Amino acid sequence: MQSQLSFIGVPTQKRGKLIPKEAIKLGCVPKTHFRDLTQGKSVTLENGTVVTPEQVMDKVQPSEVFIINFIPDQSYVDFSDETFKVFTSKYEDYFAENISDDKKVSVIYH
Repeated sequence: MQSQLSFIGVPTQKRGKLIPKEAIKLGCVPKTHFRDLTQGKSVTLENGTVVTPEQVMDKVQPSEVFIINFIPDQSYVDFSDETFKVFTSKYEDYFAENISDDKKVSVIYH
């Protein structure tokens, strides 16, 4: 009996970009605070105000997971809706146990 082999690739998550105008508007100094903010650290200004990365950065971009399936023949992809549900439920179980909700599958290659 032949079997299917799958690989699931989960790249690191892309962080959001700094919005310099927002940071400056809140009182941040480019050479002093921008590096810490882009590394995910909060900064405390001279007046005691705390600026968090979430306040001055774009939303984090989700990782785009990809799946590569090695299949022995066409019968592995020619299946009914019910068989497809069983097939995809195996991935759903894996994702539920191992991969956070902020990631999405962008490519499945057979």
